[in-house]
Amino acid sequence: MKYFKKIVAVLLVASMCISLVGCTKEVGNSFVPAGVYIIDYINETEYKYVIDDVEATATIWQKYATLTMSEDDTAQIDTSYLFLRFYNEDLSEEVVFTIYQNGTCCLGRNYDQLYKVENGRTAYVDLVELYETSGAAVPVEDFVE
Repeated sequence: MKYFKKIVAVLLVASMCISLVGCTKEVGNSFVPAGVYIIDYINETEYKYVIDDVEATATIWQKYATLTMSEDDTAQIDTSYLFLRFYNEDLSEEVVFTIYQNGTCCLGRNYDQLYKVENGRTAYVDLVELYETSGAAVPVEDFVE
């Protein structure tokens, strides 16, 4: 039953991401990320990367897809965050996700609706470690959002 709940949660999150980023196509189970743009914002400095390695992207996507989130009207943004923009091979679809160091997150580009991630601080650290240790993150200067 726990596995079923996670699947339902992932599908709901994916559906919400599509509506929040304004994509007209349904992502659902058919979305396969080919890469991810990353902004790691720490101490008022942006570190921008791109990962085009499918395997490294899949590892980060899997971590994102298993996060448990719940709406929280009391959630607050934090000073450090990790912005992830997953994109498919032909760049026709994307999923955007931001997680703050304190475990708060937002879906798409809707920064007015905040969610709390279960074990959010750990999830934030895990996502940062995944991209840092992947060996596939390439720094970029121009980052198109």
